Amino acid sequence: MGRYCNRAPEKRASISDRKPACAALRSIEQARVYDLSHEISAGAPFMRPNQTPFLLSIFTSWRDSMKRRRKLGLRNDAGA
Repeated sequence: MGRYCNRAPEKRASISDRKPACAALRSIEQARVYDLSHEISAGAPFMRPNQTPFLLSIFTSWRDSMKRRRKLGLRNDAGA
């Protein structure tokens, strides 16, 4: 909270934009954190054609993405 409420405002935002958010943060007495993450692995479900199968790659490029999509039979190269 301190970093958000005490830092200088960005050029686009006015100080009045932060006041309600900072007031809300100050009003919190107790909080819980729920981990809603899930593990993604090979074999994870996906929906073609918008989602491609999960592939973990340390190094990738748009060319590699296009190659994989074309190998799957997808013809729309947009958005990769």
